[in-house]
Amino acid sequence: MFIHQLFENQALKSPDRVAAVFERCPLTYRALNTRANQLAHHLRTLGVGPETIVGICLERCHELLVALLGVLKAGGACLTLDPDYPSDRLQFLIEDAQASVLLTQQKLATRFEDSQKLNPLHTNVSSSAQWFGKTVVFLDTQWTEIAEQNSDTPNSQIKSGNLSFVFYTSGSTGHPKAVMWCHTERDSLKSWQETTYQLTERDRHILKAPIGFTLIAKEAFLPLLTGGELIIVPTGLERDPGYLINLITQYEISIITLVPSMLRALLEKDGLEKCVSLRHVCTFGEALTPRLQQRFFELLRAELNVTYGTTEAPSMTFLRCDRENPQLRPGLGKALPQKQIYLLDNELQVVGTGEQGEIFLAGNLARGYLGHPNLTAEKFIPNPMVEEPGARLYKTGDLGRYLPDGYIEFVGRVDHQIKVRGVRVEPAEIERALREHPSVLEAVLVAHEDKPEHVRLIAYVVPDAGCALSTHDLRLHLAKHLPEYLIPAGFVFLEALPLNHHGKIDRTALPMPSNLRQDLDTRFVAPRTLMEKQIAEIWREVLSLDCIGVYDSFLELGGDSLLASQLISRVTKCFHLNLSVQVLFQAPTVADMAVMIGEHQNKNVSADELNYAVTELESMSDEDVQRLLGGRPKTLK
Repeated sequence: MFIHQLFENQALKSPDRVAAVFERCPLTYRALNTRANQLAHHLRTLGVGPETIVGICLERCHELLVALLGVLKAGGACLTLDPDYPSDRLQFLIEDAQASVLLTQQKLATRFEDSQKLNPLHTNVSSSAQWFGKTVVFLDTQWTEIAEQNSDTPNSQIKSGNLSFVFYTSGSTGHPKAVMWCHTERDSLKSWQETTYQLTERDRHILKAPIGFTLIAKEAFLPLLTGGELIIVPTGLERDPGYLINLITQYEISIITLVPSMLRALLEKDGLEKCVSLRHVCTFGEALTPRLQQRFFELLRAELNVTYGTTEAPSMTFLRCDRENPQLRPGLGKALPQKQIYLLDNELQVVGTGEQGEIFLAGNLARGYLGHPNLTAEKFIPNPMVEEPGARLYKTGDLGRYLPDGYIEFVGRVDHQIKVRGVRVEPAEIERALREHPSVLEAVLVAHEDKPEHVRLIAYVVPDAGCALSTHDLRLHLAKHLPEYLIPAGFVFLEALPLNHHGKIDRTALPMPSNLRQDLDTRFVAPRTLMEKQIAEIWREVLSLDCIGVYDSFLELGGDSLLASQLISRVTKCFHLNLSVQVLFQAPTVADMAVMIGEHQNKNVSADELNYAVTELESMSDEDVQRLLGGRPKTLK
């Protein structure tokens, strides 16, 4: 059975159970299944069927689940598009994938307005609306029309091997590349949860993954295949530790998936120890340090797990961390059922224990890269380990070694590819975007891990002769083409890039900036008040910088969403305030934050003083009050 059919079985089994909750609004399995069926029939009228790619550009909400299931039920493949991506990138992904239909919301129409000069954007809400040649369906304003469709389960006519999802990853060629997932009988998600978590209909999960990443499929469908309940995090709150902790306690969440850097932010936030409902915390994408394990086990009784996989071969291994030995650095674990992991040398021979080899994966692999047959042939090779016709290995580019217990330890990369907060980053894509700036002659990107669980992207730029170039110019330029996670934290300007004796760029000779603020365009002003000094010290520790000026911008200093959550957590503790991550958009500098905190404190003090005064006045006699107020009556209440 395919993934949407497994969901349909759950909808028949427990139609009145709550499938998902968004902003306190529940949606039952019956209602979700009915709406997905109606959308599927509507998509069929637009020509969607097997091998048809449908773009889905939505914020996290009920409609996102309806869209994912509706496309699969119609027989199509889901191309997930993050609304936060720059308009140019959205247009490139839609056109590169040759999506015929786009599902979105009317309120997101502005995300595509920059493309009007190339292809007119029709803002009417009819089913014939066109964005750069693609049929657009607005799931909010057009739902009355869609709801007139048949609510019975459609015949999708798909077969094993037909496309199910298309996910874009950072590309080594300088452009994002699309990975094609296929439908498989008895979807691997079902067997994965049965062999690892033993989830039931009593479990509640959190959906917080960005729509453009592969994790969205796991978070969205894992609970829906077991009759569980999905709690959807509104867009923008997925990296707010305080919000997530409140959500876990309020809804008694039992399972959550996090990158280690986000787990670290949660562990630094007060209240995590109250999340007693948690049974499983699953990490992926980054190394899990012994210190992080130890802190986790001190606060929670939940299991801490590590998974390993790639966009081309998701969820390949599983490892349960040892509560009795949290000081051990966990490896990648062992292969899950029906999946294999190998460490091979350059001759595709298995390496011995302790020897380093490249990691190859097998079992439930992606079909390949959309529109790139040569790259597919390079990365997906015949499997010499088995005699099965057509069996393949995926060449990950990761390096590892076998440990004595048979587990595999991650060592590094064969190439220059890096990961930032669990997301694959190809330097070539960012370097290409930098070189497109008219004043940039050459550019190179490297990753710098300045503290555990946090990697910074540093760009080395050679300006064209005679051209004035600033970090502000580069940030504005990149923001038009790249998502936030691909914009470097720091920029270093060089007269020339260092070369090795082969004439190639010597990345090891690139100077690492000791202080990112030295590249800012703002004049340094030291903290002037006690509050500014306290705030600046918190910024300095979180950002790992030598000094902070009161007019320095958090984002321009290399701050990102995870560091923002850590910073706000520490500011909250220091000044005894309840602040959200959104504060950094209102107060992006130390000076702004000091003013805002001062206003909060004055407001709170005034309220406290007024309450105290009223209490004292009420305990006094009328004569004493009149004397105190110069003869005026006691009417302060």
